[in-house]
This record gives sequence, C-alpha cells and structure tokens, in this order.
Amino acid sequence: MFIITVILTKVTVETFTFFVVTLASVVFINIGSSIVQGSTYGILSMLPASNARGYLEGQAVAGITAAVANLITISVSADWTNVGFIYFLVAVFIISLTFILFILLFRSKYYKFYIRRATAKAVETTSQHGCAQLRLTIRNLFKAMWDVRITGVCVFVVFTVTLSIYPSMLLLIVPNDYSKSSLWKSTYFIPVSVFLSFNVCDYIGRALVALCKWPKISQKKLLLAICVIRAVLIPLTMFLNQQPRQNLPSVFIHEAFPIILIILLGLTNGYLMSLCVTYAAQSAPEASKESCGIATATYVSFGLCIGVAISYGLVAAI
Repeated sequence: MFIITVILTKVTVETFTFFVVTLASVVFINIGSSIVQGSTYGILSMLPASNARGYLEGQAVAGITAAVANLITISVSADWTNVGFIYFLVAVFIISLTFILFILLFRSKYYKFYIRRATAKAVETTSQHGCAQLRLTIRNLFKAMWDVRITGVCVFVVFTVTLSIYPSMLLLIVPNDYSKSSLWKSTYFIPVSVFLSFNVCDYIGRALVALCKWPKISQKKLLLAICVIRAVLIPLTMFLNQQPRQNLPSVFIHEAFPIILIILLGLTNGYLMSLCVTYAAQSAPEASKESCGIATATYVSFGLCIGVAISYGLVAAI
C-alpha cells in the first residue's frame, strides 16, 4: 500500500479518485499496522524483558528518523510533491528492511528457544484445564485484558492524553512575532519544536526505564494515578498560542512555553508507556503471556482511537 502511495505522488488523477484511493490506502495500512503491532507485542511477551525495551526504544528511534527525514526533505526541496515522494520512498525502504529482519528473527535459535518454551508451558496449562480454553479465543483475550487491567488502563490513559495533544493541538501553534521572512519561524519551528523534540524526548523517556523503574511493579495503583495526573497537560496546551482561535484566549504566548510542554509530554509518554508495557509482560501469567501481550496492544489501540477523537473536540474548543 505504501508503494501505491509513492506512485500517487507522481501520478495525476481526478480529485475524487485520489481521495478514495488515499482513504482506502490509509485504512489498509492501519489495519496491517494493528495486526503487526498486536502480533509483535504477543511475541515480545514470550521473550526476555530486554527485548521489549529494545522494541520500545526502536519505536522512538523510528519517530526520530521520520522527524529528521521530514527536516531533510523540506530543506532539499520546496516542492511538496517531491517531498512526499522522497518521504514515502524512505518508508517503503524501511518496511522492506523490517520484513527481511522479521524472517531472520523467526529463523534464529534464540527466538525458537523462547517460543518453544512458552508454547510448552501454555500446552501444559491447557491440558490441565481442558481443551476448551484453546477454542474460546475471544474469551481468552478478555481474560488476558483482565489479567493486565491496571497496566493496560495505564497504557490506555497515557496514549489518550498524548494523542489528544500531539500532533493536532501542537501543529496549530504560531511562534510569537511570526514572520514569513524568518526561515525558523515560518518553516522549521513546527518540524523541530514539535516533531523532532517530542520524538527525541520520547526516546529518552523510554531509555530511562532501563536505568530507573519507579513506581515499582508492586505500586501499580500509584502508576495509574501518575498517568491520570498527567492529563493536566491537556488544559495547559489549550492556552498556548494556537491560531486561528475563536473561543479561548492565548495565555502562554512565548514560544518557550510549547517547547517546555512538548519536552514534558515526550519524556512522560516514553517513560510511562515503556514502564507500563514492561510491567504488563512481567505480571502476566506464564502460560498466557502471548495473550496478555496482545491484550496490551488492544489497550494501546483503544488509547490511540480515543485520543484522536478527543483531539478533534479540543481543536474545536479553542
């Protein structure tokens, strides 16, 4: 589907046809992304915790790569058609590389050892409780979501808060004393201050989990409380200098305010999300780790959907 998207950047088609093909492409890309993400979380839950950290940090690196690619493309070419072509071409290359690495992973002895061990434990548990457990896959998913309910809700809240703000609310920010003659304020402020800053801070937050884990795994309710308190970033964001605005006044006009808020948003997103996913895998029953991994991915998907939905309301509110 990304190849089709690349082709569309260079092919002239009718507006309605372009809209339909683009919409269908977005739908299929996101369906595929959800399937891969759920499967990957399931696999990671059966591997040592260091693999989950590597995966989570890799996601942040992907965000940094996309932000840097965006900066490079807008610097190299002012033609948005060429920018889109280069941008999606890089995505096709990365996806192809990932596909090859997936094949190599499935053939590695390391992967086969842990998957066989997890499968053996699952079969042993199933034989003790009867084969009905294998048939009721939907029921097993809901059971797994219950097993990781606290960390799952934490993940849901983290992504809901983040997607409520980023990127829709932050894209509307205009630096004070805006001038089209200023290259920084007219071209690079949003790509650097919003996208690059958020993704770099997100990576730092995820990497910090390897050095410090607080709250502890036994303090999940405290972790949930921190995730909920983080929602205070939403009303703060609503009073930045977004333009145009009709209902609320701009209070934090100086461009330092959004940068500080984006740093806080990125650091807390990376740290809390990584901590929650790690604790979910560690607290899952040994025989149902894969199901719990998929359940965690389900909480992530719910958080993404609700966060995006809320962002539309927030944009309308300002």
